[in-house]
Amino acid sequence: MSKKRKAKGGGPGMGRITASGRAVCYCGRDMRVVRGRNGPFFGCASFPECDGSAMMNEKGEPVSTAATQPIRDARRRAHVLFDQLWHGKGSQMSRGKAYKWMQKVMGLEPDDAHIGLLDEAQCETLINALRTLEGEDPDVQRLIGGR
Repeated sequence: MSKKRKAKGGGPGMGRITASGRAVCYCGRDMRVVRGRNGPFFGCASFPECDGSAMMNEKGEPVSTAATQPIRDARRRAHVLFDQLWHGKGSQMSRGKAYKWMQKVMGLEPDDAHIGLLDEAQCETLINALRTLEGEDPDVQRLIGGR
Protein backbone atom coordinates (compact mmCIF):
# COMPACT_ATOMS: atom_id res chain seq x y z
CA MET A 1 0.00 0.00 0.00
CA SER A 2 1.51 3.30 -1.03
CA LYS A 3 1.72 6.29 1.26
CA LYS A 4 -0.88 8.98 0.54
CA ARG A 5 0.62 12.36 -0.31
CA LYS A 6 -0.56 15.59 1.19
CA ALA A 7 -0.36 19.07 -0.26
CA LYS A 8 2.54 21.21 1.05
CA GLY A 9 3.31 24.90 1.19
CA GLY A 10 0.97 27.57 -0.04
CA GLY A 11 1.67 30.27 2.53
CA PRO A 12 2.14 33.94 1.63
CA GLY A 13 4.89 34.29 -0.96
CA MET A 14 5.19 30.53 -1.33
CA GLY A 15 4.20 28.09 -4.00
CA ARG A 16 2.78 24.70 -3.18
CA ILE A 17 3.09 21.06 -4.02
CA THR A 18 -0.33 19.56 -4.66
CA ALA A 19 -1.43 16.20 -3.26
CA SER A 20 -0.90 14.79 -6.77
CA GLY A 21 2.74 16.02 -6.68
CA ARG A 22 2.33 18.94 -9.12
CA ALA A 23 4.45 22.04 -8.42
CA VAL A 24 2.55 25.34 -8.46
CA CYS A 25 4.41 28.66 -8.28
CA TYR A 26 3.67 31.40 -5.74
CA CYS A 27 2.22 33.45 -8.61
CA GLY A 28 -0.40 30.72 -9.14
CA ARG A 29 0.98 29.37 -12.42
CA ASP A 30 2.14 25.82 -13.01
CA MET A 31 5.83 25.08 -12.94
CA ARG A 32 7.75 23.26 -15.66
CA VAL A 33 11.01 21.34 -15.79
CA VAL A 34 13.95 23.54 -16.75
CA ARG A 35 17.41 22.20 -17.61
CA GLY A 36 19.88 24.44 -15.79
CA ARG A 37 23.66 24.39 -15.66
CA ASN A 38 23.46 22.65 -12.26
CA GLY A 39 20.85 20.15 -13.40
CA PRO A 40 17.07 20.12 -13.81
CA PHE A 41 14.71 22.09 -11.58
CA PHE A 42 11.17 23.44 -11.68
CA GLY A 43 10.78 26.96 -13.05
CA CYS A 44 7.66 29.08 -13.30
CA ALA A 45 5.92 28.73 -16.66
CA SER A 46 5.60 32.53 -16.78
CA PHE A 47 9.37 33.17 -16.62
CA PRO A 48 10.80 35.85 -17.02
CA GLU A 49 7.80 37.71 -15.53
CA CYS A 50 8.08 35.44 -12.49
CA ASP A 51 11.36 33.96 -11.26
CA GLY A 52 9.85 31.21 -9.09
CA SER A 53 11.86 27.99 -8.94
CA ALA A 54 11.82 24.80 -6.91
CA MET A 55 14.23 21.91 -6.47
CA MET A 56 13.49 18.39 -7.64
CA ASN A 57 14.71 14.98 -6.58
CA GLU A 58 16.21 12.23 -8.75
CA LYS A 59 12.69 11.01 -9.57
CA GLY A 60 11.71 14.41 -10.98
CA GLU A 61 9.41 15.21 -8.05
CA PRO A 62 9.35 18.64 -6.37
CA VAL A 63 11.10 18.70 -3.00
CA SER A 64 10.76 22.39 -2.25
CA THR A 65 8.18 25.06 -2.87
CA ALA A 66 8.77 28.09 -5.07
CA ALA A 67 9.26 31.18 -2.95
CA THR A 68 9.84 34.91 -3.18
CA GLN A 69 13.41 36.23 -2.92
CA PRO A 70 13.17 37.08 0.83
CA ILE A 71 12.03 33.52 1.59
CA ARG A 72 14.76 32.03 -0.63
CA ASP A 73 17.34 34.18 1.20
CA ALA A 74 16.02 33.03 4.59
CA ARG A 75 16.17 29.39 3.45
CA ARG A 76 19.82 29.83 2.38
CA ARG A 77 20.75 31.36 5.75
CA ALA A 78 18.99 28.55 7.60
CA HIS A 79 20.68 25.90 5.45
CA VAL A 80 24.16 27.30 6.08
CA LEU A 81 23.74 26.94 9.84
CA PHE A 82 21.68 23.75 9.82
CA ASP A 83 23.95 21.83 7.46
CA GLN A 84 26.93 22.52 9.69
CA LEU A 85 25.22 20.57 12.48
CA TRP A 86 25.57 17.31 10.59
CA HIS A 87 27.91 18.05 7.70
CA GLY A 88 30.39 20.47 9.18
CA LYS A 89 34.00 19.56 9.82
CA GLY A 90 34.16 17.57 13.02
CA SER A 91 30.37 17.44 13.42
CA GLN A 92 29.11 14.96 15.97
CA MET A 93 25.47 14.76 14.88
CA SER A 94 24.26 12.55 12.06
CA ARG A 95 22.04 13.96 9.34
CA GLY A 96 19.11 11.91 10.64
CA LYS A 97 19.57 13.19 14.20
CA ALA A 98 19.82 16.77 12.94
CA TYR A 99 16.51 16.43 11.11
CA LYS A 100 14.87 14.81 14.16
CA TRP A 101 16.13 17.75 16.23
CA MET A 102 14.60 20.16 13.68
CA GLN A 103 11.27 18.28 13.83
CA LYS A 104 11.18 18.55 17.60
CA VAL A 105 12.25 22.20 17.82
CA MET A 106 9.95 23.32 15.00
CA GLY A 107 7.01 21.04 15.84
CA LEU A 108 7.04 19.54 12.34
CA GLU A 109 6.02 16.16 10.99
CA PRO A 110 8.89 14.21 9.37
CA ASP A 111 7.61 14.92 5.83
CA ASP A 112 7.50 18.65 6.56
CA ALA A 113 10.95 18.98 8.15
CA HIS A 114 12.73 20.28 5.06
CA ILE A 115 14.12 23.80 4.80
CA GLY A 116 12.82 24.01 1.22
CA LEU A 117 9.27 23.87 2.61
CA LEU A 118 9.71 26.53 5.32
CA ASP A 119 8.38 30.07 5.10
CA GLU A 120 10.44 33.10 6.15
CA ALA A 121 9.23 33.15 9.77
CA GLN A 122 9.91 29.43 10.17
CA CYS A 123 13.43 29.92 8.79
CA GLU A 124 14.07 32.68 11.32
CA THR A 125 12.75 30.42 14.11
CA LEU A 126 15.14 27.67 13.00
CA ILE A 127 18.07 30.11 12.78
CA ASN A 128 17.32 31.38 16.31
CA ALA A 129 17.07 27.79 17.61
CA LEU A 130 20.42 26.98 16.02
CA ARG A 131 21.97 30.06 17.60
CA THR A 132 20.50 29.06 20.98
CA LEU A 133 21.92 25.58 20.53
CA GLU A 134 25.22 27.20 19.60
CA GLY A 135 25.30 29.01 22.93
CA GLU A 136 24.36 25.94 24.97
CA ASP A 137 26.84 23.43 23.56
CA PRO A 138 30.53 24.31 23.14
CA ASP A 139 30.96 21.65 20.44
CA VAL A 140 27.96 22.92 18.48
CA GLN A 141 29.10 26.51 19.04
CA ARG A 142 32.40 25.60 17.38
CA LEU A 143 30.65 23.75 14.55
CA ILE A 144 28.26 26.55 13.57
CA GLY A 145 30.75 29.37 13.78
CA GLY A 146 30.62 30.37 17.43
CA ARG A 147 33.40 32.10 19.26
